Amino acid sequence: FLKRRICFLEIAAIVEHTLSCYDPAAPDSVDAVLAIDAKARILAGERVQARQ
Repeated sequence: FLKRRICFLEIAAIVEHTLSCYDPAAPDSVDAVLAIDAKARILAGERVQARQ
């Protein structure tokens, strides 16, 4: 959004898509949280690229 790759109104759809791809198992460590975050960033980035 801030880099003008998506419009503000697309943020919710990208977040929704990213969360729908997430396995709901609870992380059990900080490393697990960081791994989930990294995967989510990749998924969101792919979704942004697909919309362009």
